[in-house]
Amino acid sequence: MSSLGYLRGGSQFGHTDRFAGFGSLSGLPGYALGALISFGIILFVLVVVVSLIVRAMTYGLQLESAKGKKPDIEQLWPYAKKYWLRLFGLTIVTAIFIFGGYFLAPYLMLDKDLSIREAMKQSAALSKPYSGSIWGIIGVIVLLSLPSIIPVIGWAVSFVLMLLYSVAPALRYQELKKLT
Repeated sequence: MSSLGYLRGGSQFGHTDRFAGFGSLSGLPGYALGALISFGIILFVLVVVVSLIVRAMTYGLQLESAKGKKPDIEQLWPYAKKYWLRLFGLTIVTAIFIFGGYFLAPYLMLDKDLSIREAMKQSAALSKPYSGSIWGIIGVIVLLSLPSIIPVIGWAVSFVLMLLYSVAPALRYQELKKLT
């Protein structure tokens, strides 16, 4: 095998055991990179589940303490078993309502010199009849952030796309303001 072939990562048969996308950039063989990514995903899921269990137990502790009780870990475990998944769903639903309903609050605050509470209140009122147009903007933002999962250049692509689209929420606010 020539020195040039060796430097390019080829073997004596002209093949390589490296995945051309990630492996050649990181110096890791493809199987090692795949194992590393898989481990990261499994670790992430495990951390999320454990944090949901702990959060359910924390809410149980707070509730029992407010009732004047001093529960131990065995008394809190039933809260974790019963509610960890429902709390996850509640978190998602709450985030959707808060994010969707108050998406325009910063523009209202700046445009009308409102307090936080008043900006959120008016944002919810302005957004409610036109929720589809608000979710359209949010959906496009989510889609434009997807290239960021591409290694090395994805973040830059998402950054440029998001920069180009950054005025869209303010434009939507101006459109909805005219309709009311």
